[in-house]
Amino acid sequence: MLFVGTLAGNLLGYLFFVVLSRTLSPQDLGAVGSLASLATIAAVPGLGIQLVAARWVATPTSDSAEVADGADVALAAGLRLALLLSAVALVLAPGAAYLLRVDVSAALAVAVAAAPITMTFAVQGLLQGRERFAALAIVAALVGVTRVVAAVIAAVAGLGPVAVMWLFAAGCAVTFVVAAALLRRDGRLPGPSAIRHAWGSSAARTIFRESATAVLPMSGLLVLSSVDMLLARHFLPADLSGGYAVGVLFEKVALWGPAFLATLYYPRMARPSDRPRAVRDALLLTAAVGVIGIVAAFLLGGPLVAVVGGAGYAALAPLAWLFTALGVALALVQVLVYADLAVGRHRAGAAVWLALGASAVVVAGRHDTITAVVTGVLGSILAVAIVSAALSRSPRRARGAPRG
Repeated sequence: MLFVGTLAGNLLGYLFFVVLSRTLSPQDLGAVGSLASLATIAAVPGLGIQLVAARWVATPTSDSAEVADGADVALAAGLRLALLLSAVALVLAPGAAYLLRVDVSAALAVAVAAAPITMTFAVQGLLQGRERFAALAIVAALVGVTRVVAAVIAAVAGLGPVAVMWLFAAGCAVTFVVAAALLRRDGRLPGPSAIRHAWGSSAARTIFRESATAVLPMSGLLVLSSVDMLLARHFLPADLSGGYAVGVLFEKVALWGPAFLATLYYPRMARPSDRPRAVRDALLLTAAVGVIGIVAAFLLGGPLVAVVGGAGYAALAPLAWLFTALGVALALVQVLVYADLAVGRHRAGAAVWLALGASAVVVAGRHDTITAVVTGVLGSILAVAIVSAALSRSPRRARGAPRG
């Protein structure tokens, strides 16, 4: 069920760009692609709180019992993080708009969307830790549904990037409302008064603090998964950045298609008795799915690009497998980062940040073509995958890791 929901959400998320590629110019499509990447980066702290809440619920201790018994402290910590994140994003929006060559109001839409995105992640953490994968699958699918609805409305009405991003933000709010309703079904959705009461509790502060710590590896992972589009938007001509946005769809399918495996195995990665097999199985299954995707993109690049971007992007067909390989490498790194976070470690996350810096340096030195950008980032990510795999074999446990 989780696989179906995650796959549906991801495919619908990519359909967002497919619909827009038929109505927006390459320049405007590149703008939306860079803003969507910015939203992915803004989601990093929220994903951190999801993983922390899930770990606490999956491996309850005397300190985390409050989280296992109720959602109030997790949602209180999520609300605190959501408000802080949106405030920071609003301040940074003008600078981001300048660097990405987009309208400030479009960047402000991303800042507003950061709050419901973060709260949705907090709810997902509770669902994931309780292994309520059917509900988690519904939320994952709904993310894609709301994006497609936004794209269709924009296409029918002939709207530009600014309106697209505000519709995107509205969809994020709808997703949170539905996620909260799913949490209510098991009687564990507290009211506003309970959340206010939990705001200053020690458990809420602990979740907030651990989520902030988890931001380091998760931010590295999600920034790394989006940095190529941002670099392409900054360095490439506007029309080529639009082409790169189409290529990124192959990358994202390869990254997020098998992402359900890291989510599915995460609670088991947190339990010492299950951890070695869980990490191995997650890596092997992710790699197997990835190889199938690379072969398919190599053999069917032309037809797939025609379906995704249209005849105007036919020149991108020979590169479809490269974008797919980039996504597969990111998917493997994601499993390794999750494996580290499951026991409170952050070494793989540090390696991810090194890859991020290397990607920026390599692309800054050579960025004349789409191929140069994608191969530069791919080389850096393959290196971090090897380093992260080596680090994951170490038995050393981080301080404060759950004992199961």
